Amino acid sequence: MSNVWPAAACAAVILMSASGCLASELPDGFVQVKGDQFVLSSNPDRIFKVKGFNYFPQRHPWAIFSEWDPQEVQTELAIARDMNSNVIRTFVTGGEPPSQATLNAIVEFVQICKANNQKAIISLFDGYHTYPAAGSAEEAKNLAKIDAICSALKNDTGVFAWDIKNEPDWINDTYWSWSLPGAEAEAARRIDWLYRMRNRIKQVDPNHLVTVGLIFNYNNYLPTSTRTVESFVDFVCYHYYPRNYPFETFRQSIRSLKARTSKPINVEEIGHNAWGGPGATEQDQANLFAEWLQVIEEEGITGLVQWTLCDWWDQWPGPIEERYYGFLRADGHYTWKPAAYVYRDNFVVDQFGLPQDRGQISGRVTDASGEPVPGVKVTALPGSYTAQTRIDGTYSLLNVLPGSYTVRAESIGYRTAEHSGVQVPAGGSVTVDFQMEAAQLQAMGLTNGGFETADLSGWTPWGQVDGTQTGPWFASITPRSGSRFLGTATNWGQKNGGVWQQVAAPQGSRLVVEVWSRTYRQGGSEGSVANRLGVDPAGGTDPTAPTVIWTPFRESPSGWERLALTVTAARPRITVFLQHRQPGDTVWAINCFDDAAVYEASLRGGEPLRRPDNWPVEMEGTVSAILGSFYYIQDAGRAWGVRVSSAAPAQIGSRVRVRGRLGSSTGERLIAPLASEVTGTGEPPVPLAMKSAAVGGEAPAGLAGIPGASGIYNGGLLVRITGRVVWANPAMSLFYLDDGSGAGDAFRTPGIRVLCNGAWIPPEGSFASVTGISTRASVSGVPARAVRVRSAEDIVIH
Repeated sequence: MSNVWPAAACAAVILMSASGCLASELPDGFVQVKGDQFVLSSNPDRIFKVKGFNYFPQRHPWAIFSEWDPQEVQTELAIARDMNSNVIRTFVTGGEPPSQATLNAIVEFVQICKANNQKAIISLFDGYHTYPAAGSAEEAKNLAKIDAICSALKNDTGVFAWDIKNEPDWINDTYWSWSLPGAEAEAARRIDWLYRMRNRIKQVDPNHLVTVGLIFNYNNYLPTSTRTVESFVDFVCYHYYPRNYPFETFRQSIRSLKARTSKPINVEEIGHNAWGGPGATEQDQANLFAEWLQVIEEEGITGLVQWTLCDWWDQWPGPIEERYYGFLRADGHYTWKPAAYVYRDNFVVDQFGLPQDRGQISGRVTDASGEPVPGVKVTALPGSYTAQTRIDGTYSLLNVLPGSYTVRAESIGYRTAEHSGVQVPAGGSVTVDFQMEAAQLQAMGLTNGGFETADLSGWTPWGQVDGTQTGPWFASITPRSGSRFLGTATNWGQKNGGVWQQVAAPQGSRLVVEVWSRTYRQGGSEGSVANRLGVDPAGGTDPTAPTVIWTPFRESPSGWERLALTVTAARPRITVFLQHRQPGDTVWAINCFDDAAVYEASLRGGEPLRRPDNWPVEMEGTVSAILGSFYYIQDAGRAWGVRVSSAAPAQIGSRVRVRGRLGSSTGERLIAPLASEVTGTGEPPVPLAMKSAAVGGEAPAGLAGIPGASGIYNGGLLVRITGRVVWANPAMSLFYLDDGSGAGDAFRTPGIRVLCNGAWIPPEGSFASVTGISTRASVSGVPARAVRVRSAEDIVIH
């Protein structure tokens, strides 16, 4: 940035009194203490609760000011704002005065916070462990650092508080309590330094609060032999991680501190690792935060600051587990984890700098049966007010300006619904509920199922996912088809995670979901590097939900291997999950996916055949006819038959499963196959004897029929008709057979057209039986009944 902020920089000129800033001159106000709560100097009657994030830029944690990127900070803090946060904690490392460039960056950071209606908690001496004696040269450096930073921001209301030092109560893994034998002297030395730094801050900047971020709640009032931290800070902080409190629940940790202080209490760090191991999944993280937020609200303390906003990229050199405390995945898209929605929608706080007349829109989204629909995007227009429905279908749009809005609900598989003219009152709330209807689908299928884009278009990652790859890749892995595949690899640790995608599907339909899997392992135990496929028939997006159906984890070291599931769609959408597992004990672990697809499977009645062209289907039936470049299969119960546009993989009577896309030719349904397999052998199907007038039958909804046709639809089935040959045309390889049942075509030629497929033509006037496929012909553009014979043996003269 070109701006240079002098040591006494201030965003605005503010009149001062002996005690600090005049409240009447402040657009927002400094944070002050009122009893055990926070208020603003501009409005001391309005209590502000605190909800925020410990912040490190996703791509370079611990280098925020040395690698200052204001655009990245603005992008990430705007997301934090949308999660209903009002405080951002940042860290300035070392004990010496900052350079002018670093000071400029710190001041600009505070301005970015203010632009997002947030205030900054600035930890001044992060990573500094010297605690020098009074009057020493090293202490002089510490004081100069305070002078530079605090002077630059003393009049800036974008600062919430100064945090002198992060976790000074950690001495080593043995001395974690300041009351332990051997720890009190060191505790006293550190507390004395903290007290001196506190006094210097107050001397330079009397406007802002001062605190110390301790690891353990009890170290605020220990040791008993000397001055305590609680005695000189403006509010009390501690850090809560379950591993550090084996003998206290979160609620107990709050209550034990409340019993020792009347000052405001803030949980300055609180978090749970979601790296993917046992008890450390993203859903575990969400569940804990739902519990913790409720406890904070019930206990009435000031609030919390989550650790941390973002997961960190691979360049983070520390333990891999430390990368996954965030609410935003390191996937290049800042994808929200489940806990992010929990955080946004619970313990709702006011954001600083917003007028008090902001309102709220809330409600519930259900389907036609009254069941809640989670994951629906709800938007209020004009503006950028957006929320997603929770598991119970509820949603909340916060901090909405008074006015008239159109509120819209939209989700994959459902028709978009909206209410217009919604009036939001000043400082009030309005309820807007929706009942979603299933959409009339014209297409079904995964977006980018073959991972042919350079990014993960269509897919949402969770955990650790590298992205799409071109081959040959590590271990000479190449795509199964196309030019790309999904690949995740490591040779130094473990990466666990996957991708998911919602797919619109007819509710109640039977679906086959498949993907091709490939793994490579060097070292480690057999089966440890593996992939699996999951489907949530209800369309949820949580891979840990009990509604998700999974294949077993499989290792596929010899080549691409198909994983498949068959499910019934419980809602007008399903969700497909592709998950990989790496144990961390291998030299190399590589997990790959390619060619994911969803097909509607055959059911009684041939429901998939009624879908639009290009619909993905899987049909399994008996081969009834082979006609060169195509063949027919039919259901064993004669519920349906269909043409397959490829050479037959087996003889008549074999059972074949075909996956492909629907099409039509002269009104006849066909499948353009993508894959087929022989599933069994059997006897050739027995033709269905019928009158000529019954051939074709009445087409069900979604299929083209024959004018005037009636009876059960039988297109694509093997049938037999008997009658007299009334007209023959050997040049066209067809003849008409009439049994007197009233069949005819547009030229009023009596009988039914028989397509001989090169077979012999019986003479006119002869009496014959014909076996063939019930199909359609076009006579002068008008559909007509027809039977397609397979060979000469299908025509018998009587």
